[in-house]
Amino acid sequence: MFGLKFLLLFSFFINVLVSGQFPSMDDVMKRVLDRFEAQRDEDTRQNPSWDAYIDNLIAQSKDEGGTPNVDKACIIGLDGGAKWTTDNHPNALKLTQTERTHIASAFKSKNFSPFMNDGISAEGTNYRFLREEDAKKVYAKLKGHGALSLQTSKTAIVIAHCPEGMQQGNANKAVGIIAEYLESLGM
Repeated sequence: MFGLKFLLLFSFFINVLVSGQFPSMDDVMKRVLDRFEAQRDEDTRQNPSWDAYIDNLIAQSKDEGGTPNVDKACIIGLDGGAKWTTDNHPNALKLTQTERTHIASAFKSKNFSPFMNDGISAEGTNYRFLREEDAKKVYAKLKGHGALSLQTSKTAIVIAHCPEGMQQGNANKAVGIIAEYLESLGM
């Protein structure tokens, strides 16, 4: 990708060559920003989305009969809880900023007492904390609502929802596969 100075100069010279007039700096900046937006949109279309990890996680959660044991999932950043996956995926676990921040803060500090005291909130439902393992894995459940499986890698937290009546063990395994894969990539 070209640097900003190069794009400014390139845009300026093209405009002079085509029109024979010197453009205003506002016109040059608008053209450069338009090109950056177009490039960003093209990059977004060409790069695989993090949302594909949701499909992979759900596929990994299938039992022997082929039934998935995860219906929703997401990946957030360990630092601050930024979304890695989008809410546009039909199986996205749509956490609020407050929910993401709360989860990320506990994993980052390795202090899970807020989960023990207040539970883990996801999509407005507060799940009861079950246990934590190795400061990397957390499990929660709420009767009638299902369960949550959370696992951290070096830079992300993989979260899945297991519907009521399904096998949380398969959900835990699927979350682990994705988190360990990200960890193997240094993420």
